[in-house]
Amino acid sequence: MAAVRETRRICGRDYITREDFCRGAVYPDGVVRCNYPIDIHSRSGADTEITGLPKGAWFEIPFGCLLAKDIDNLLIGCRAISVDIAVHASVRVMPPVCSLGQAAGTAAAMALEQSIPVYEVNGVAVKERLIKNGRNLVQHKDGITQTTSDD
Repeated sequence: MAAVRETRRICGRDYITREDFCRGAVYPDGVVRCNYPIDIHSRSGADTEITGLPKGAWFEIPFGCLLAKDIDNLLIGCRAISVDIAVHASVRVMPPVCSLGQAAGTAAAMALEQSIPVYEVNGVAVKERLIKNGRNLVQHKDGITQTTSDD
């Protein structure tokens, strides 16, 4: 029998799905950029689903996926974020998890700087700070999603 690859995730203020993955969704407050495939292993170990993105494509995780819905001052900087099973199978690997931790830490620092609870931190401002600090994120254009990039 195969090992369990996931357990529990939070219910966040945002939630993204396989459809967001497939369309290469970007968000005004997209704080993590990910291009890993969906990699779902069956519990029996017999089958594996691999669903990739087109070459050069990615999707973003909005800040609200890191914020617990019912606990005002809790950030999740790990793979237990608010996403469906398919997206979790993409973001559970180390590079996106490191980016989640950086986004959560940045938001926590901003909350302290502004003397506000973390849920009041502006996710767009978190994204802007991450970009300023060298993260490979793109400025959002309202209503635009992407399917390829030049990087």
